Amino acid sequence: MESNKTSKSTTKNYRKRSVAFAFFSLGILATIAIVALKTKLNDKSEDVIELGSPDDIKFYDIKRLKGFNNIQPVVTVEPQTESTKLLPLKNEIEMLIDSLKKVGAISDVSVFLKNFKRGDWITINEKAVFHPASLMKVPLMLAVLKTAEATPGLLEKKIVYKKASEKVMFQQYFQGPTITEGKEYTIHDLIFYCAANSDNNATHALETNVNISSVINLFQDIGLPKPDMSDPNYSIGAKDYSRFMETIFNSAFLSPEYSEYAAEMLTNCSFKEGFSKGVPEGVRKWHKFGEWTRPNTSEVELHESGVLFLNGKAYLLTVMTRGKDLDKLSTVLQKFLDL
Repeated sequence: MESNKTSKSTTKNYRKRSVAFAFFSLGILATIAIVALKTKLNDKSEDVIELGSPDDIKFYDIKRLKGFNNIQPVVTVEPQTESTKLLPLKNEIEMLIDSLKKVGAISDVSVFLKNFKRGDWITINEKAVFHPASLMKVPLMLAVLKTAEATPGLLEKKIVYKKASEKVMFQQYFQGPTITEGKEYTIHDLIFYCAANSDNNATHALETNVNISSVINLFQDIGLPKPDMSDPNYSIGAKDYSRFMETIFNSAFLSPEYSEYAAEMLTNCSFKEGFSKGVPEGVRKWHKFGEWTRPNTSEVELHESGVLFLNGKAYLLTVMTRGKDLDKLSTVLQKFLDL
């Protein structure tokens, strides 16, 4: 009997030690896992996350809105590398570009395309930069609307447009309706003429009613280099410029209501060439174009950037072109939607 009791006691103590050892081992493993995870996270930028299964890990860049102390709103989240699924399309675009260069339709071009649903993107000739021209009216609109959010009644404020005699307006080739000197307009009216009609007169009127530093700050807030607004040679690439459109689509800078307002202004774009001719009638889109004559050269530039809703998906497309003829460049913009 005594021997049996001793055996049971030994077995009981052994089980206790086994359980204790198991928990001790789990504790060590957990500690190792936590240390490994911290090391792994510390090795990455704070603006990079890792998602996916072990066999299909993707690294994502996160761009966050600056200018706040306690929050960091997300501007964009996208894979660090181009989508392999879109590479066949990229090859088609590159072949199109080669053919356009051979016939002299363009001398240079940069393209950025993104599928908002998946975040997949591709870019062609990313390092090429261009003068943004009237594309700069989008950040101006965003800066004005940011002020309007904090200033009730600003959009209804009325001003009488007086053309500044010392300011020489750039004469556009693709012209839309314009405001008239001596007439009264609300800030809302001016935003519409500026964004939808690319009207330089309305743009000038808005510039006199907004602190231009707020436009410059917007670049920095969404993670872009500070622009020199007085530099006639200021330039930007298609991928970087696309961030303004993403900012609207993701409602990162403005509230959803004001972001919708901004997009709605751009649905009324008066530019009926380019993207508008490249998609079937009735396709929902909002977009902006810009044209530029390069100083002391025979070259011109024509760009278009916008969000298009195709087959139930939202796509961002920015195409920036350089060549000799604006009409040919407008046809080039169209061809990117024909693929």
